[in-house]
Amino acid sequence: MSEDRKGAKGRQKGADDRRASDDAGEGRPANAKSRALVGVLGLVAPGLGHAFVGHARRGAAWAVSPAVAVVLLASVLPSSTSAGRVVAICGAASALLYLASIVDAVVLSPARHRALSPAGVFATLAAPLVLSIGVALFLRSSVVQAFKVPSGSMIPTIMLGDHLFVDMRAHAPRRGEAIVFRYPERPSQEFLKRVVAGPGDELVVRGGKLTINGWQVPSCRVGSWSYDDESSKHTGDVFVEFLERSAYLVFFESGASPPDEVQGPYRVADGEWFVVGDNRFNSHDSRMWFGGAGGGVPTAKVRGRATTIWSSTVPGRFGVDLAADPVPPAPELAAPLAACLASRPPVDKATPPARP
Repeated sequence: MSEDRKGAKGRQKGADDRRASDDAGEGRPANAKSRALVGVLGLVAPGLGHAFVGHARRGAAWAVSPAVAVVLLASVLPSSTSAGRVVAICGAASALLYLASIVDAVVLSPARHRALSPAGVFATLAAPLVLSIGVALFLRSSVVQAFKVPSGSMIPTIMLGDHLFVDMRAHAPRRGEAIVFRYPERPSQEFLKRVVAGPGDELVVRGGKLTINGWQVPSCRVGSWSYDDESSKHTGDVFVEFLERSAYLVFFESGASPPDEVQGPYRVADGEWFVVGDNRFNSHDSRMWFGGAGGGVPTAKVRGRATTIWSSTVPGRFGVDLAADPVPPAPELAAPLAACLASRPPVDKATPPARP
């Protein structure tokens, strides 16, 4: 055999050995079956499919993309965007990026597969989990918080056990808004009440009706209504009050308080907000605090504005926007409530004057 033929055979054998080595170390090129495997791995965790086809760095970028998108969106969305809408937009963006990462991994799958090391699998699975926890903490402290209503003090607007989204983005409270705040006498507790007066205002409550700086808050009777709780049945009258841009329901339980009872006057200190419950005779609010002397909520203790009911034990209340017109607590009150709302005063007639 000539030297040339021996050399050619040697080179061919070396090439065959290298191909065998490649197949043993990296696996075969991807086919339809292995593409499905890549898709499944990408579904388990963003980036896992990329690591399987030898693109770990690209997979890492996809793994962090949903968390980065949520933080960016939550930071740039206007403060007027409701908390529920913020959650929906961020969730949709995360889902789209998650699906896009799977598609990208499947498209890359003709690359030769690599064995996944235990450390690589752990890192790919742990990174999104750690990022998700970090994003959740960021959203809870700076953007939106889920809040479960612990009492019936806001009935009939918000029922006992309702779950709310609370907008945590910094803004000054406004009369008529329902806010979550740290209870001034026990900051470890969080309360939900409605802001009715601000710094410098003077408030008098007569039979549960509000008078701010000598001006009575306009209201309209909706009708009689009752509700049950664990202890008893509560019957009374539902009114809708109009305060600045807000319209909200209040409940006056029959016999719960003398009709001519006068509370106040209360003077709201600078930097504080006076809050009361919509269940006007069944609420531990600013009127009763500090040994009955009354007091406001300092701005620093305001956690956020209640925006949306996302879960409720009462049917038909999912997704209720608390900044919109109120929802009747019973079907028979829908028509009279609509009539009251049709006669609502303009904003300038629903805004109290400054205290003399």
